[in-house]
Amino acid sequence: MGDSELSQAEIADMFGGEAGPVVIDADEIEVSLALRTICDQLLEAAEKAGVDVNEIARRLRVSPSTANRLLGGENDMRLSATVLYARSLGCKWDFVLTPDVTTRAAVEPADAHAAATPFIGPTAARAPSPKKPDRVPVAHDN
Repeated sequence: MGDSELSQAEIADMFGGEAGPVVIDADEIEVSLALRTICDQLLEAAEKAGVDVNEIARRLRVSPSTANRLLGGENDMRLSATVLYARSLGCKWDFVLTPDVTTRAAVEPADAHAAATPFIGPTAARAPSPKKPDRVPVAHDN
């Protein structure tokens, strides 16, 4: 080892302990990439429209620091905020949900009842339940 190289013990002392394994959270990465894409599209639309962050903030009635923070992509922006930002730029979102062919995401039911209950779809799509006949009182002779 050369003079400038540190031993594992010295590195552990510098950082307060041994380094653990790096755990990659695929869900967190996918959410971060989606958020970054949304923010980039909003910033690109603002640039094309010649609108700066101060003008976006004025149109949305928020502080410039709030607009800048959300457009920075550091926070998980709400969907409603992305719609309002787009509208402030004279744009709208066109969302498309596509199957993920890169993974086999299995959705596990939350409990045994859910596993035994088939998904039928939205309630509006279900056929109405057959109406039960009204009870008719029967007169009895004594």
